Amino acid sequence: PEAENRFSFWNLWGLVALWKSDLEKAELYFTRALSARKVTKKDRSATLNDLSWTLILQARYEEAKNFLEESLRVYPYSITTHLNLQYCFRQMGEIDKANVILDRAFGLCPYDRRVFVARMLS
Repeated sequence: PEAENRFSFWNLWGLVALWKSDLEKAELYFTRALSARKVTKKDRSATLNDLSWTLILQARYEEAKNFLEESLRVYPYSITTHLNLQYCFRQMGEIDKANVILDRAFGLCPYDRRVFVARMLS
């Protein structure tokens, strides 16, 4: 595929691999998508989040946390990224940090059901 289309190509294959639970291929494809030249900030953030979820499913929380933090630097308004990051912190035993991230998610969108449920479970 041409450089402009490479991101969409690899990102789509990453999502297919993730859907099929082929986490090794999903990680590879999302990484390739991120190396594309023309990627919007929002797309880059979403793909970093998808890559992070792939790592979370493998209990690779520290790596996932790093990609999620990068995702929030690129696009700080993603509720999903906030929720995944707070989940990583919880899995690593860093409850105070998880609560700070969850409070940020609540500040961004207090009416999001996912944020409400996460707050109820924390």
